[in-house]
Amino acid sequence: MKYLIYFLVVILSSCGPEAEMFQRQYVIENNSSVPIELQFYRDGELNLGFATSQLQNGERLEGLILDRSGGAWSELTSEELVDRPSASFESDSVRVLFNNQKLMIYQISFVPLMFTPSDRNLLKDNDYSVLGGDKFLFEISESDFDNAADCSGDCN
Repeated sequence: MKYLIYFLVVILSSCGPEAEMFQRQYVIENNSSVPIELQFYRDGELNLGFATSQLQNGERLEGLILDRSGGAWSELTSEELVDRPSASFESDSVRVLFNNQKLMIYQISFVPLMFTPSDRNLLKDNDYSVLGGDKFLFEISESDFDNAADCSGDCN
């Protein structure tokens, strides 16, 4: 009988309310004048989850929705959020091919946490703007196309 009461107390005490979940999602939009191809890599291998995506002007690609309990995302510091786009797209590097004419590569190194190039990077949280609610937007612009490396039609 004593064990039955103990068992009931354990069961009832574990039936509390679940922690509130907070979501965050990263979105990439092509605002350049040419079609782009996004190739996502993890550990040097093409990522099977996001493998390759082609975006025409104005089209968007949404990353995975990230869930967090224990407080809103806004409670985290920028250092704690810095690599969240990398998690949303399950990638540590992304190749952006602009109409097979130009190439831009975005990377993140986790040890130590570093980004190249040091300016804009679609794998870095600070380079996203609030789209609304729990979504954040990185816009690939005409200046990204202008600053990409020329590969003379052979970007593969």
